[in-house]
Amino acid sequence: MPALNLDYRTATRTLDWRKLNKIEDPREVIARHDWKIEEPQLNWLEGVPLGNGDMASMYFGAPNRMMWLINKGDLWDHRVPGGDSNLPQVPFRQISNWIAEKDWKSINKIEERGKNLTPRHYLSFQPAAWVILEPIGESSFSNYKQSHSMLTGEVTTNWTSDFMASPLAPTKYELQTFLAADQNVLRIRIEADRPLRNIRARLLRPHLQHLPDPIFRHRGTLLELQYTFPDNLFYVVGLESDIPSRLGSQDNTEASIIFDDLDDTSLEVRVVVACSETTSSPEDRVRATLNVEKPQRYRGAIRRNQQAMEKYWYRSGFSWPDHPKIEKFWYLSQYLLGTCSAVGKQAMGLQGLYSGHGFPPWHGGYRTDLHLQMSYWGAFASNRLDMIEPYIRLFALELRDQMRTDTARHWGWGGVKVPLSFGPRGQELSTWLAAKEWPGGTAWVAIDFLKIWEHSSDDIYLTTVAYNFALECAEFLENWLFQDGPEKVTVFPSFCPNMGKGTPEAWVENPPGDIALIKTLFTKLMEISDHAEIREDPKRVERWQYILDHLPDYPMQNGKWADGRNVDFDQPHRYLTKMMAVYPLDEVNLSSSKSDMKTANATLSGLEELGWERAVGFTMIWLAAIHARLGNFTRAIETLETFIDRYARVNGLNSHFPLNGETPSNLFQIDANLGFAGAVNELFLQCTDGVIRLFPGVPKNTTAQFWGWRTCEGHLVAATMEKGKVEAVLIEATRACEVQLLSPFAKTRLSYKIRTKTKSENKTVANKKGKVLSFTLKAGQRLEIGKMILTSPKKTASTDTSEEEEE
Repeated sequence: MPALNLDYRTATRTLDWRKLNKIEDPREVIARHDWKIEEPQLNWLEGVPLGNGDMASMYFGAPNRMMWLINKGDLWDHRVPGGDSNLPQVPFRQISNWIAEKDWKSINKIEERGKNLTPRHYLSFQPAAWVILEPIGESSFSNYKQSHSMLTGEVTTNWTSDFMASPLAPTKYELQTFLAADQNVLRIRIEADRPLRNIRARLLRPHLQHLPDPIFRHRGTLLELQYTFPDNLFYVVGLESDIPSRLGSQDNTEASIIFDDLDDTSLEVRVVVACSETTSSPEDRVRATLNVEKPQRYRGAIRRNQQAMEKYWYRSGFSWPDHPKIEKFWYLSQYLLGTCSAVGKQAMGLQGLYSGHGFPPWHGGYRTDLHLQMSYWGAFASNRLDMIEPYIRLFALELRDQMRTDTARHWGWGGVKVPLSFGPRGQELSTWLAAKEWPGGTAWVAIDFLKIWEHSSDDIYLTTVAYNFALECAEFLENWLFQDGPEKVTVFPSFCPNMGKGTPEAWVENPPGDIALIKTLFTKLMEISDHAEIREDPKRVERWQYILDHLPDYPMQNGKWADGRNVDFDQPHRYLTKMMAVYPLDEVNLSSSKSDMKTANATLSGLEELGWERAVGFTMIWLAAIHARLGNFTRAIETLETFIDRYARVNGLNSHFPLNGETPSNLFQIDANLGFAGAVNELFLQCTDGVIRLFPGVPKNTTAQFWGWRTCEGHLVAATMEKGKVEAVLIEATRACEVQLLSPFAKTRLSYKIRTKTKSENKTVANKKGKVLSFTLKAGQRLEIGKMILTSPKKTASTDTSEEEEE
């Protein structure tokens, strides 16, 4: 797939941690958080996630049956019955009239027809295969220990067994496995104290209704699985060993190969996947990759992988020893982001790249009512903007024609309506009519397009990608808002996702989430419209201003935001859409008026009083971010800890439903895991109304630090705190501007430096703790307060893999 026209030097720019004073070696921080397991996990949902943004694997099982679930992002069964989309055959204007007239009989007919168009077994993200290594015959094991290093991406499993080695005797074994960061290669290596005995490797893809069975081929050291979907999309999985094998068995769903008594104490297996979506000959791609990888022995390959992983980890980091669980899950969040997203690859869906279900929950697709956006919350402030490229490309390139066609056909006007639930080719999947008609996701996605520019300062991206897409979304919304004539702005019909799937309860007028989204989008367009490279038509800007001036106020009941006009859902909420203005849109924040803060906190208190019986994992993450944005920092920390304790499996993955709840947690969504970092970032760095706040949610007497993070204006930031006292701050401007900092320092005269590549200038400024300080910086200049820059870089034993080498 082609990558977007992004300036990756800008998007990946960072601060070199080795040149920063008191910044802890990220390798030492990450090493504190190796995942250690003392018992085998027999369910793939509890396995160890491995991935490189294109291929993924979940490693699980016991020594007598070690398993790897293999996934690849572009493996989809793309069939959709009844046409290329599940949009209603009735045009939107007719549906809108029926809703206004409360003609629920006609609406229900459309609803039922939509449910019948998309059976559960159609259009879904598919697992590629399972790989199983096992001894032939029964065996017992003891002393089981497993460790997953997120620094290297390697999983090491140790155990003692009496079977797999010759002669029969208690023998120590070590299995090492990782998925290469730079190639679609899964490596598996078993080593024992004695020569290995009979081992079987199985490659299988279980039979699924309405789908064909795989084809297998075995040649010496290579076992292949080829699979073709009904639309002729096909892929190949190659399993290669470093020694010859014999074919053990073969049927319609699996083939096995056997390694007889070996003379060696080790065995290595490599697994490669290729798909016709990205290569004309998957079989040739698999064999070519294996030919390149075969001469590279395991230990050399893992060293190469560690260098690639360190390059990823050197981008940004943080340390919070007082809260090791939160620190650990922040790094897990960033790790999972890297395993599920990569430039030029397929965007991840609800489960990321991990699914062992033939027909995964909600098809494994994309949802723009929260889930897709939450997955990238942590990428913005954590300075992993390149990880958002697949999300942006999905809409900007891959779906754009389909969205234009659907918008013209169903809504009857121009622009782009972003679907709520869809597959990778843009087919609307939702069976819920209110969800299909919802306009809010269109504004939400467009806002994210513009946020990329705000965080990266990449003007090429703004002028060639972001602004043009946002304009098409705005065109759709303008027509939607003026349904009742060119002078009346109407936010109707829309829906409240908490109020049940059926009509008429779901349909509401003036929901606060939609108002906040529309207001934010048009405000951002107004601000960007006079950019030097854009200069928008004044008539269009005047129209946007009219919309902003005439948008309805947020609906209120008893001093709180309501779910809609004359509607307030009086049961526990799962979706916190009425709090959209707080997070992620930042309309109400620590810089807001007392009245706005009072309303926001009253609304949040009302939600708390209703309870969280319907809450799932993503609810807790959203709630934590809202608490942090409003300054309820203790509650934010408690909510993050609640997620860890109640919604995280032994491997850290989101269980979706509470682990001790009544609903079985036999599924997961990756959105909460990835959004976790975004909620934590709010505790350490906030930039509201242009003012940077450092450590706003970190408790007193805390020792903490972060580096390489980005503000919403694109500036790079590093800061250290020792026992509650901010010791040093570094801010690098990525564009010429006034940098405003809420002073965390108590001195009445504050000394600081303005650094460039070649010189530094010492200055002082009158100061008071809590005062907003302004500094004029040019692009590339650095503001340094306290001893932040080392006179000589820290020594490191690793090869140089940093992103920045300008000094």
